[in-house]
Amino acid sequence: MEDNKSKRVDFVDLTKGVCIILVVMAHIGGAFTRFDEDSMVSCFRMPLYFFISGIFFKSYEGFLGFFLRKINKLLIPFTFFYVGAFLLKYVVWKIAPGVFHLPVQWSELLVVFHRHDLIKFNPPIWFLIALFNCNILFYLLHFLRDRHLKLVFALTLLIGAIGFFMGKYRFELPLYVDVAMTALPFYVAVFWTGKYEIGTPLFPEMQMHLSNGNTFTVLAPTVSKENIYIQAVKFDGKPYSKSYITHEQIMEGATLEFEMGNTPGPVWYK
Repeated sequence: MEDNKSKRVDFVDLTKGVCIILVVMAHIGGAFTRFDEDSMVSCFRMPLYFFISGIFFKSYEGFLGFFLRKINKLLIPFTFFYVGAFLLKYVVWKIAPGVFHLPVQWSELLVVFHRHDLIKFNPPIWFLIALFNCNILFYLLHFLRDRHLKLVFALTLLIGAIGFFMGKYRFELPLYVDVAMTALPFYVAVFWTGKYEIGTPLFPEMQMHLSNGNTFTVLAPTVSKENIYIQAVKFDGKPYSKSYITHEQIMEGATLEFEMGNTPGPVWYK
């Protein structure tokens, strides 16, 4: 069981990887510039990235645990590639000063604190710190979700609108905080539906301990590499014929049980 839980989910990594590639392509220039400007890529590239990131939001074990995990996953990689790229540029400038039109100065390391000045030595890296800020913003909001979903909806739209108009009128904040505000509605878009589509479970048993004290349980005792097809679903011991479950059902602490098989069975939902 522990080994299964430590495995990475391929489609999650693949989806995030595609989004990151689209972000990097937009900063490379050359042939990619025309591809980005003359297509829909420039319209959905960043909304898609933040939307995908929001789908896999997890609150973890309280704010401190969440904060430390995001530092490990976002701020440490940002710092490594941010400082590393600058040092590489500085070394190249020292060896061959004529490579760059202007001298490389240590003050360039403070560029992220100077509104949205271009990070010349590693342009695409800004999205990591914007995503970190977006995670923190939503974490602070999601505590209201269980009992005040409408308030979360209203606050998210308000924060997003403020961020949008700040960008429109060039009122920029350090560390891309205003970008995180603009991206927040895309990050939490999946929560507005209140529905979660049912797919093949990954583990024989999973428990989700909820903030209200209840526990949501998923059981699939026969799932395996061969048994990947859902034959039937039970919800709290009763046959279930919907292709989704709602947020309210999860918060009630229900049990979702799967009967799995190695061949496609009849359609179990209506």
